[in-house]
Amino acid sequence: MTIKYLLDTNILSEAKRPQPNQKVMENLHLSKQEISTIAVTNNLILVTNNVNDFINFDGLIIENWFEK
Repeated sequence: MTIKYLLDTNILSEAKRPQPNQKVMENLHLSKQEISTIAVTNNLILVTNNVNDFINFDGLIIENWFEK
């Protein structure tokens, strides 16, 4: 798997907009799959405040440091 993108905060914050751009949202969904795959493949723990976006990925260990 090759990583092609480094996302800046303007892209990442698009999901919080009242009317997010649909093309950006579609691509962000794909990025979440890539993030999950990288974490599982490398035996990493994914640290996120968006736990619900990742709970359906088998084998992914998630921590939310906002709740600890």
